[in-house]
Amino acid sequence: ALSLDGGRSLPPPGSLSRESIRTASAVMRAWARRRSPLVVERLILRINEERAGGNRHARLRTAHYNSLLEAWCRCTALSAESKSSVGERNGVEPGAALRRAAQIMDEMESRGDEGGDGDIGDGINDDGASAAAPNARSYNILLKALVKSSEGEGESGSLRIAEELLRRAQSRGAVNVRSYNLLLSELSRRGEAERAEALLRDMQRRFLSAESGDDAIHDEFPTRGSAVAVVVAPDVNTYNQVIAAWSKSGARDAARRAQAVFDEFFANATSTNSTTTTSKVVRPDAETFHTLMGCWHRSGEGGTVARRRIEDSFDLMVDSYESGNADAKPDVAAINTVLSALTRNVGGGSADAVLEKVRHIFDRSNNEYGVRPDTLTYNLVLKATAAARDPDAVEQAMDILYEMEGRALPSRNAAGGDDAVEDDTSCVPDAFTYTTVIDILSKSDVPRKGRRAESVLGRMEALAREMPPPGRYRARGASSSSSATPLAPAPTAQVYNALLNCWASSSPRERGPAARRAEATLKRMEACAVAGNDDARPNVRSYNTVLKCLSRCGGGGGGGNGPGETNRGRRSPARRALALLDRMERTGRSAGPPERRRLGSDVGAEGASGISGSAEEGHGGGVAAAAAAVVVVPDAYSYTTVIHAFARSAEPNKALQAQKVLLRMVESYGRGNDAARPNAYAFNACLNACAFTSSPRERMDAFLIAVSTVLLLQKFDVQPDSTTYGTFLRICSRLIPADDDLRRQSLVRVIFGRCAAEGQVSDMVMEQLAFAADPDVYEELIGRRVGEGARLEQLPSEWRRNVKGRRRAPR
Repeated sequence: ALSLDGGRSLPPPGSLSRESIRTASAVMRAWARRRSPLVVERLILRINEERAGGNRHARLRTAHYNSLLEAWCRCTALSAESKSSVGERNGVEPGAALRRAAQIMDEMESRGDEGGDGDIGDGINDDGASAAAPNARSYNILLKALVKSSEGEGESGSLRIAEELLRRAQSRGAVNVRSYNLLLSELSRRGEAERAEALLRDMQRRFLSAESGDDAIHDEFPTRGSAVAVVVAPDVNTYNQVIAAWSKSGARDAARRAQAVFDEFFANATSTNSTTTTSKVVRPDAETFHTLMGCWHRSGEGGTVARRRIEDSFDLMVDSYESGNADAKPDVAAINTVLSALTRNVGGGSADAVLEKVRHIFDRSNNEYGVRPDTLTYNLVLKATAAARDPDAVEQAMDILYEMEGRALPSRNAAGGDDAVEDDTSCVPDAFTYTTVIDILSKSDVPRKGRRAESVLGRMEALAREMPPPGRYRARGASSSSSATPLAPAPTAQVYNALLNCWASSSPRERGPAARRAEATLKRMEACAVAGNDDARPNVRSYNTVLKCLSRCGGGGGGGNGPGETNRGRRSPARRALALLDRMERTGRSAGPPERRRLGSDVGAEGASGISGSAEEGHGGGVAAAAAAVVVVPDAYSYTTVIHAFARSAEPNKALQAQKVLLRMVESYGRGNDAARPNAYAFNACLNACAFTSSPRERMDAFLIAVSTVLLLQKFDVQPDSTTYGTFLRICSRLIPADDDLRRQSLVRVIFGRCAAEGQVSDMVMEQLAFAADPDVYEELIGRRVGEGARLEQLPSEWRRNVKGRRRAPR
């Protein structure tokens, strides 16, 4: 009888049975859920025709019009992907749908005010109210559509209309707590904290006036016609939305304002005077607490103040739960927030105490509250472990990794059967997990730590090959249609760099093999880039770390029987470092004009760029492919590290080789590579190569190179530091022949006098002065004999005013 097929012959108006008309309400709700408002409109029109045909059972009620409102309003909440498909099927445009829903609400209000018949065909209830007058659900349907609508982000848009609609609902007594909360949710999303709190105060004033029996409420908040003034008490969601609004507001005092709202809420919930016969106590829940903690975590307050506030809030949450408030049971969001606050900027002497707190909260959350840690929870514990000086940090980190992998893939640790556990993809280890575990290994003194770190990388690669159960998990960013998305991501450049750093921190005995493993790791990264894996593309930090490995090998790691040769016929570490720098320069020059190279260098210097170097010479066709896939621009650290590699090597003419690298650095900077600007570290490294020249035939050349290096330093307006002066004093004592003592002592006087004038006299300078100066010259300069042990503190403070302690080359 309710068929809408135009090809069928419909029964004449007025002939539908009572059961058919009663079925219409369910049919309307079904079409409303299908976002088919035009169908619902036609059904309402049919019932109107039935009433006009004399069918006394045909009467449209509020529920019917609510279905129509819902159908139109559902069309306003379509996603960008579904707009075209639904619009094409039903001819509905979201903006028009919202306007039509507003028209229906206006008509319902109009007919409700008239209280009679007309086109709507309502009739009157026994209490005198129109059967189709809007109720709280009617307003809430339209309020929800308005606050979720993308129309009008400003004051003249949907938010302003929603506020006006709420006032209309209040005037008709058709409002409930959901009405307020819907508007509050939009104010919270926009960070409109002042307006959100004002709405809360309005609710409180209305409620308190009604609770106290104050008749003034009818004068302060008048209603339309015979409508009864309805007062609504704020619930927990109301307070949560206001606190969240302050959290998102960006105001300087947002955290304190949110705390004030919470304190008021908590005081009302715990006060014995807050309970009345017409209200029940509303208590904070888990969302209340972790929203407040999150507000403090994002606040501009000092780190200590915010951390203490978060800890206090968490302690209050625990006390509330243990006092019987089951809704305040700590959840994973609250645990993560307090752990994040504890581990923010952790370091120094407080790291051990922080780790103890983190472990206590972690263990208690699992054992007492039944909270299952997720990936972030484990990562925060790992972060605290990495910052502390715990001798068992490596084993604890590995235990955490095993636990995460065991939960993600229990089949690894069980043979299945009745004891098999379902996979838990909420704690799948990510790149940060593996990076932190490898970093902890890197900072430890465990033997063969590079090999252990490599095995951790292998575990990540194995997990990345695992496929999750169908339909249960998709990696972040994967489309819903993807049927072969791995459970975990493949190793990224961040993880590979951590492994490289672990090789670089190997013990002196392992440095030679470690450098080889680091070079192999870099080739793996280059191969990933060639294969199109941008996440594993090596960056300038990757190359610099390999250079660091090679520079730390010194004259060992393969030794050398001839120029640039090891006892196995391989190139020395210094020569391999130079070859790697060659590759970096070639790919840097292929990157384009100086502007592009400058940008790449600046990003890469921070270790965050996605650019890097090409494959090593001798790999045939792989060189061109790698060069096309990976581009890197060497920075100051790159050049300085290669200079250090020659300075520590047994290479012949290493002073000359070091100077050549320094001049290449100067040339690169001159071509527009700002990241390669020469600095004191580079000049000092070159001077160090001169100072440790051991061949008698090379000493005079090394001395002349040292002098030219100092002149170049002055040309670039680089300020010499204590290392510069101390190294040059070492050069005087080692390179100037003993039979030319007059020239040596004259030069020592000049160097030390300038060093003292510039306030750069350090322990190193004093130590090298004792080797370079004759006893008489030493006493002349210092005022004490060499054997009297002049301490730095006994010298004039002006001589050491600019000493900054031990300085390192920038990473």
